[in-house]
Amino acid sequence: MRFGEAVRSGFSHYVDTSGRASRSAFWWWLLYVSAPIAIFPLISLALMGGVGYWTRLATLFAVLWFLLPTATVMVRRLHDMNRSGQWLLIALVPVLGVVVLLVLALMPGTSGPNRYGVTSDGPGQMLVSDAIPSGGLVGKLRGLVTP
Repeated sequence: MRFGEAVRSGFSHYVDTSGRASRSAFWWWLLYVSAPIAIFPLISLALMGGVGYWTRLATLFAVLWFLLPTATVMVRRLHDMNRSGQWLLIALVPVLGVVVLLVLALMPGTSGPNRYGVTSDGPGQMLVSDAIPSGGLVGKLRGLVTP
Protein backbone atom coordinates (compact mmCIF):
# COMPACT_ATOMS: atom_id res chain seq x y z
CA MET A 1 0.00 0.00 0.00
CA ARG A 2 1.31 3.43 -0.89
CA PHE A 3 1.30 6.59 1.23
CA GLY A 4 -1.82 8.19 -0.29
CA GLU A 5 -3.78 4.95 -0.14
CA ALA A 6 -2.87 4.48 3.52
CA VAL A 7 -3.98 8.00 4.45
CA ARG A 8 -7.27 7.62 2.55
CA SER A 9 -7.81 4.24 4.19
CA GLY A 10 -7.12 5.68 7.65
CA PHE A 11 -9.69 8.43 7.17
CA SER A 12 -12.28 6.32 5.36
CA HIS A 13 -12.16 3.75 8.20
CA TYR A 14 -12.04 6.44 10.91
CA VAL A 15 -14.06 4.43 13.44
CA ASP A 16 -14.11 1.05 11.70
CA THR A 17 -12.18 -1.65 13.53
CA SER A 18 -13.28 -4.48 11.27
CA GLY A 19 -10.92 -5.92 8.70
CA ARG A 20 -7.16 -5.81 8.44
CA ALA A 21 -4.40 -3.23 7.93
CA SER A 22 -1.09 -4.22 6.39
CA ARG A 23 2.27 -3.19 7.80
CA SER A 24 2.71 -0.63 5.06
CA ALA A 25 -0.75 0.85 5.73
CA PHE A 26 0.03 1.17 9.44
CA TRP A 27 3.52 2.66 9.06
CA TRP A 28 2.48 5.12 6.32
CA TRP A 29 -0.43 6.21 8.53
CA LEU A 30 1.88 6.63 11.52
CA LEU A 31 4.25 8.76 9.42
CA TYR A 32 1.34 10.93 8.25
CA VAL A 33 0.08 11.39 11.82
CA SER A 34 3.51 12.09 13.31
CA ALA A 35 4.37 14.86 10.86
CA PRO A 36 2.07 17.64 12.17
CA ILE A 37 2.64 16.60 15.78
CA ALA A 38 6.41 17.01 15.28
CA ILE A 39 6.29 19.98 12.91
CA PHE A 40 4.18 22.38 15.03
CA PRO A 41 6.76 22.63 17.83
CA LEU A 42 9.70 22.72 15.38
CA ILE A 43 8.21 25.65 13.46
CA SER A 44 7.52 27.45 16.71
CA LEU A 45 11.09 26.92 17.88
CA ALA A 46 12.48 28.18 14.58
CA LEU A 47 10.26 31.26 14.33
CA MET A 48 9.80 32.28 17.94
CA GLY A 49 12.68 30.65 19.78
CA GLY A 50 10.37 28.62 22.01
CA VAL A 51 7.18 26.64 22.22
CA GLY A 52 4.32 28.89 23.23
CA TYR A 53 0.72 28.42 24.29
CA TRP A 54 -0.74 28.32 20.77
CA THR A 55 1.82 25.77 19.60
CA ARG A 56 1.00 23.52 22.53
CA LEU A 57 -2.70 23.94 21.83
CA ALA A 58 -2.25 23.12 18.11
CA THR A 59 -0.15 20.06 18.97
CA LEU A 60 -2.72 18.87 21.52
CA PHE A 61 -5.47 19.36 18.93
CA ALA A 62 -3.51 17.31 16.37
CA VAL A 63 -2.93 14.50 18.90
CA LEU A 64 -6.61 14.38 19.82
CA TRP A 65 -7.69 14.65 16.17
CA PHE A 66 -5.59 11.61 15.18
CA LEU A 67 -6.06 9.51 18.34
CA LEU A 68 -9.18 7.61 17.28
CA PRO A 69 -8.18 6.83 13.68
CA THR A 70 -4.71 5.78 14.85
CA ALA A 71 -6.25 3.43 17.41
CA THR A 72 -8.52 1.89 14.78
CA VAL A 73 -5.62 1.46 12.33
CA MET A 74 -3.67 -0.28 15.13
CA VAL A 75 -6.64 -2.58 15.87
CA ARG A 76 -6.83 -3.49 12.18
CA ARG A 77 -3.04 -4.04 12.21
CA LEU A 78 -3.49 -6.45 15.13
CA HIS A 79 -6.24 -8.18 13.16
CA ASP A 80 -3.77 -8.65 10.30
CA MET A 81 -1.72 -10.80 12.68
CA ASN A 82 -4.88 -12.68 13.73
CA ARG A 83 -4.84 -11.00 17.15
CA SER A 84 -7.73 -9.43 18.99
CA GLY A 85 -8.02 -5.65 19.13
CA GLN A 86 -7.96 -6.00 22.90
CA TRP A 87 -4.17 -6.14 22.60
CA LEU A 88 -4.42 -2.37 22.21
CA LEU A 89 -5.10 -2.17 25.96
CA ILE A 90 -1.47 -3.09 26.57
CA ALA A 91 -0.68 0.52 25.63
CA LEU A 92 -2.00 1.46 29.08
CA VAL A 93 1.18 -0.02 30.57
CA PRO A 94 3.55 2.97 30.64
CA VAL A 95 6.35 2.87 28.03
CA LEU A 96 6.59 -0.94 27.77
CA GLY A 97 3.04 -1.23 26.41
CA VAL A 98 3.76 1.11 23.51
CA VAL A 99 7.06 -0.66 22.80
CA VAL A 100 5.27 -4.03 22.67
CA LEU A 101 2.65 -2.61 20.28
CA LEU A 102 5.34 -1.17 18.01
CA VAL A 103 7.16 -4.52 17.97
CA LEU A 104 3.85 -6.21 17.16
CA ALA A 105 3.27 -3.71 14.35
CA LEU A 106 6.55 -4.84 12.79
CA MET A 107 5.45 -8.48 12.69
CA PRO A 108 4.20 -9.89 9.42
CA GLY A 109 0.48 -10.51 9.09
CA THR A 110 -0.98 -13.92 8.47
CA SER A 111 -0.80 -14.87 4.82
CA GLY A 112 -4.17 -15.51 3.27
CA PRO A 113 -7.50 -15.09 5.03
CA ASN A 114 -7.84 -15.20 8.81
CA ARG A 115 -10.81 -14.70 11.16
CA TYR A 116 -10.74 -10.93 10.46
CA GLY A 117 -10.84 -11.12 6.67
CA VAL A 118 -8.48 -11.25 3.72
CA THR A 119 -5.15 -9.47 3.60
CA SER A 120 -5.04 -5.94 2.19
CA ASP A 121 -1.46 -6.26 0.89
CA GLY A 122 -0.04 -9.25 -0.90
CA PRO A 123 1.66 -11.94 1.20
CA GLY A 124 5.40 -12.23 1.41
CA GLN A 125 6.17 -8.52 1.48
CA MET A 126 9.32 -7.87 3.45
CA LEU A 127 9.57 -4.98 5.85
CA VAL A 128 11.81 -3.85 8.68
CA SER A 129 10.72 -6.66 11.02
CA ASP A 130 12.30 -9.22 8.74
CA ALA A 131 15.66 -7.60 9.44
CA ILE A 132 15.25 -7.43 13.24
CA PRO A 133 17.89 -9.56 14.94
CA SER A 134 16.62 -12.37 17.12
CA GLY A 135 18.96 -11.58 20.03
CA GLY A 136 18.99 -8.84 22.62
CA LEU A 137 16.04 -6.99 24.15
CA VAL A 138 14.19 -6.62 20.85
CA GLY A 139 14.51 -10.34 20.20
CA LYS A 140 13.17 -11.13 23.68
CA LEU A 141 10.22 -8.78 23.14
CA ARG A 142 9.63 -10.32 19.74
CA GLY A 143 9.61 -13.77 21.37
CA LEU A 144 7.01 -12.63 23.90
CA VAL A 145 4.57 -11.39 21.28
CA THR A 146 5.11 -13.94 18.49
CA PRO A 147 2.44 -16.63 18.56
